Amino acid sequence: EPCHNPNPPRPAPPHAAAALPWDITQAQAQSPATTLRVGMTAAAVPLSNGVPDQGAEGHRFMGITLYDPLARWDLTKFDTPVDIRPGLATAWRVDPNNDKRWIITIPQGVKFHDGKTLTAEDVVFSYDRALKNDAPHYDPRAAAQARIRMPTITGWSAEGPNTLIIETRIDATFEPAAQTRLLGQLHSKVVDDALFLFVAHDLNPRAMSRRVQGFVQAQSWFQDLNPIRLQ
Repeated sequence: EPCHNPNPPRPAPPHAAAALPWDITQAQAQSPATTLRVGMTAAAVPLSNGVPDQGAEGHRFMGITLYDPLARWDLTKFDTPVDIRPGLATAWRVDPNNDKRWIITIPQGVKFHDGKTLTAEDVVFSYDRALKNDAPHYDPRAAAQARIRMPTITGWSAEGPNTLIIETRIDATFEPAAQTRLLGQLHSKVVDDALFLFVAHDLNPRAMSRRVQGFVQAQSWFQDLNPIRLQ
């Protein structure tokens, strides 16, 4: 159905069945100032298993907004570094005897839409569905979305209804200085001492091995490839 704009910025083409404002400020003016409506195709429909489709965009716009994670980014501030705040999990800590073992607290009283109480076993079910290939409920579609976001997780289990155990293959931390140190180690391993090299030739900045010599940043999408050499 046409959107009626009393002051359209330009005439609609004769074949158009509907004329939408080209300026987002005009689109917003037709609704309360506190409401922003975004139309897009990324959705979990027609899938019935709760896995957002459409790749990263489906994850960002549907998965993060519609489903509750164990922890979430604190986006209530814009002038400080983003921190982690509780989601379904109310607390998490590293096992004092094992730096690669996390103990996560699942709160009591959280309900599913059908009234069932959430437990740590339910979280294990979700991890099995995405990461355990021989699980009866393993879902390749879920795996395609989850594996790339949890590459360091090696194990998960429940210790009672309110304690979830996550094991990782590397030391994991939320401490900024430790994160910087770990990222430096990762960069050294996968970039500086990589077994192979892939150089994307486009207009965006990138992390690049110091062994690469002669690379010239592209100034145009139509610029041809430049030869490089490894030191």
